[in-house]
Amino acid sequence: MPIVYLSREEHFSAAHRLHSPHLSDAENLNVYGKCNHKHGHGHNYKGAFKRAAEDLIVAPILWMQEYLTLLILSSHLLTPFAVEVIVKGELDPKTGMVLNITELKDCMKRAIMEPMDHKNIDIDVPYFSDKPSTAENIAVFMWQEMAKILPKGEMHEIVLRETDANVVIYRGE
Repeated sequence: MPIVYLSREEHFSAAHRLHSPHLSDAENLNVYGKCNHKHGHGHNYKGAFKRAAEDLIVAPILWMQEYLTLLILSSHLLTPFAVEVIVKGELDPKTGMVLNITELKDCMKRAIMEPMDHKNIDIDVPYFSDKPSTAENIAVFMWQEMAKILPKGEMHEIVLRETDANVVIYRGE
């Protein structure tokens, strides 16, 4: 039976701070630099600021000044990530699929999107309570969560694009 690789990509936004509980504040600053800012950090992406601009038009009318300040700050902290999940498996001769793409989409929603999209990874995802939310650790987390619920096929690869230039590939090793 042929072995086929099935891939699906999703995009999500999340805030995070690169900070290890195993390092002192000075060591964290030295290792992570500006990404260790106490309020987290973000990256510039196409599309991310369009949404922020729309929010800023409405915010002064609806909310008090303190909320506007928070909104401006948080719009720069949300980081649009792209994650690609690649599943490997035998081609089913009856269905012609390794896995129904709808099942893969649902697994990604449960394992990745629901726990991480529009969340502060360091605060809202318990996995990161004792480890830094580096792209590498995020990819490992995604792999582990996907592997728990994948109905058939096997995990082959997680590709996490934190920026256009920063990409992490994890293969469960």
